[in-house]
Amino acid sequence: MKKISVLILAPLLLFPALASPQNWTPEEQDLIDHIKMCWDAWIDTRPQPDHEQFFERCPWSEDVSMWWTNDGMPQTLERTIRNWVVPPVDVMWLDLNPIAVRIWDDVGMVQMYAIWKAETPDGLVNTEYKRTEIFRRVDGSWVFMGGQGTPVSAKDEDPYG
Repeated sequence: MKKISVLILAPLLLFPALASPQNWTPEEQDLIDHIKMCWDAWIDTRPQPDHEQFFERCPWSEDVSMWWTNDGMPQTLERTIRNWVVPPVDVMWLDLNPIAVRIWDDVGMVQMYAIWKAETPDGLVNTEYKRTEIFRRVDGSWVFMGGQGTPVSAKDEDPYG
């Protein structure tokens, strides 16, 4: 029994961040909540398709750069709007697990795991992405500046391919 306890507790002592829940400052939690609101807006506005309503709820910078690493190059705002008519794949987001949140004056960054439910020809599947999202606070509101999303596995990339 003593050996089992040591095996269980040793990693927690070596990596204390794994043992304690993460506590976010009110400012960090505000940024996390903003991302959740944006993801809700994405789900709400994609079927219409109504990109203007989405950007009213979740503003993006005109020079945004979002790189889905399964794409060959970063996506610009113009490309995002042009592709808005593509039938939506995302059905809902299931979880946002922030790993790191940093805020420097008016710039915020969140690194997270994101789990989404996606529609495929074979039915609904869950996909998991490692994401980094960067925001700038403008007149008290967060504006999306860019980021990167990487599928955790090849099966996670499949619905979007």
